[in-house]
Amino acid sequence: MTGARPASRHAGTRVLVVLMSLVLTACVTRVVQLNARYNAQQAVREADRLMRHGHEDSARVLYAQAAAAANSVLESETLTPAEQLRWRYLGGRAVAYAADCVEAQRVLGDALDAGRLPALDELEGRIAFAACLLREGHVSEGRGQLQAFDTARFAALPRETAHDARQRLTLWTMRLLLHENDDEAVDVMHGAFGAPPRAWEPNAALYDAVQRERVVGPLVHAVRQARDTLAMMHAIAELDTITIASARVARLREGTDRLQLLLGTTDPSGAAAYHAGDVAMDMLGNPHVALALWVDASRRYPDSPLVAGLLWRASLLPIADAAAVRDTLLARFPQSPEAARTRGDTAPADSPAAREQEELLRSRWELMERALAEQRASARTPDDG
Repeated sequence: MTGARPASRHAGTRVLVVLMSLVLTACVTRVVQLNARYNAQQAVREADRLMRHGHEDSARVLYAQAAAAANSVLESETLTPAEQLRWRYLGGRAVAYAADCVEAQRVLGDALDAGRLPALDELEGRIAFAACLLREGHVSEGRGQLQAFDTARFAALPRETAHDARQRLTLWTMRLLLHENDDEAVDVMHGAFGAPPRAWEPNAALYDAVQRERVVGPLVHAVRQARDTLAMMHAIAELDTITIASARVARLREGTDRLQLLLGTTDPSGAAAYHAGDVAMDMLGNPHVALALWVDASRRYPDSPLVAGLLWRASLLPIADAAAVRDTLLARFPQSPEAARTRGDTAPADSPAAREQEELLRSRWELMERALAEQRASARTPDDG
């Protein structure tokens, strides 16, 4: 009897250890799951913010990250039907804005067709899908997505919310129609806002938006699709002939001023090229030119401390050519923090090298801003008397 007690105590200890291990595993798993949810939601919020400010290419990178995180939630968690539908919507909307229409159809299509999403979620999902289809040139399919939305659902929404949602649907419908028939787009505008034909005054701002899209849209598209810096600059020069006020044109011109100053600088540190790529992508909306600038700088300045960073930024761009740059980064700099991030490993948040790079980039940007301010001051005409 007495000899059995130690064994009994050991057995109890082993059971306790097993239970504690199970609890710890469950806690770790839950933390990982919550982290995936948080990452997805944060990426979507930031991507939406970038999209609202016109940074479509940068937003697509974040939407792709959000889609991957949402997919992780769907695959690794046991969800209720309502939760599963919500995460399919979030992931599908993100992947649509990331410009993967095939995957968007797979993830988002069933959720939209089921008719079980809240009205605003369904509308935003269809708009995201339509935007993806428009980007790939499938205009009629994009229109079909918007037409499939039952506008009777607006009646259940608060008045102001319903008004904003209806206007958003109308504007996206016009954007698609402008690629097929301008007159029909104008008819839609009048039908939606109750104005009689040719009575422009009540809807002057909206009519101007239609005209800007018709005139400016093709040129902006040419800027964003140019395959090299020279072709992009030629397209931007065409915009100088446009007199219609447009925030997009103003932003392109501002980006052009910055790009020309940066490209006119001989900078072996690579910082000017680093910023030039940022301007090409974020202000001019052209990932092809951004990639060309970053990859070219990595070759011209092989001793720059920014080389791995240049390749890493290029590898994140939402275009097919970025995959080859990713392979180059991993082959040339396998021990770098940038390679670690690419592999999904933990990278040090701060280091002397990182601080040196940050200082290089900060000082180069400040030089460019001072030069831009001086350029604008010299171009200003002094006031008379």
